[in-house]
Parts: sequence; C-alpha cells; structure tokens
Amino acid sequence: MKHKTKSPGGGQQMPRILVIDDDASLRETMRIILHTSFRVTTVPSVDAAIEELGHCLPDGIIMDLSMPIKDGLQGLREIRPLHPSLPIIMLTGYADSQTSQQALELGASEIMRKPFDLVELITRISKITEAAQTTQAKQDSVAAV
Repeated sequence: MKHKTKSPGGGQQMPRILVIDDDASLRETMRIILHTSFRVTTVPSVDAAIEELGHCLPDGIIMDLSMPIKDGLQGLREIRPLHPSLPIIMLTGYADSQTSQQALELGASEIMRKPFDLVELITRISKITEAAQTTQAKQDSVAAV
C-alpha cells in the first residue's frame, strides 16, 4: 500500500523517497535537500529499511553502497525479491567499477558517485519516480478493466 502526501500547493501528490544510509549527517542533509519535492523517510540500515518497507512502500529508494553489517549490495539482495520494480539509486564514494556493476546486476536502477551534484540527484530521483508512477498507473488501469 502506498501512502502519499499532497504537495505544498495542494495539487499533485509528492513522491515518497526512502533514504538508507548509516551516516546520520548525510541522512539529515538528504532530508533537508529533498523535502520540498519529495516526502522523505530516512533509516540507518538495511534492516530498518526492510521494516519500513513493511509499513509503507515508497516511490523510490536512495541507498548507500558502503554500510556496516549489511552493505548496499546485501540491501539489494533483500529488497529486490520483495519489490522487483521499486526504483533504487545507489550512492557510492568509491570508484570501484566491479562493485557498481554488481549493484546494477542485482537490480540497482542507477549508481551515483559521492560527492554528487544536488540538482542531478533531484533530476534522477524525479525521473525514476515519474517512470514508476506511470507504470503503476498503467497497471492500475489494466486491473480496473
């Protein structure tokens, strides 16, 4: 079940984004940066993300690749079987192309390197959430027939 909020202008509903990162300052920065365009929920770990996904399904996920205990690759392994079409942008501070390729193979929608350009991040999130919402709307209209 998806929960959405209306935009400040009262028109379109704001897409919901789940940010998964062990760095509390980055989570807060992402919440501040994204809150005008998205409804943002942040969690510090893959396990907390799985729990959050059980309560409310977002329109997209931003997940750090490098986290303790369970990294972003393990996050993809656990989230993808439950939500195969959910857009996931992976963030990485490392230029390891092998790990990035593995993330794509496990179902990441995109990889962004840290430090990232804020405008580019917002643009990419907007594109993947719009595409996901369009796909969901088509599925809903087919199911209604």
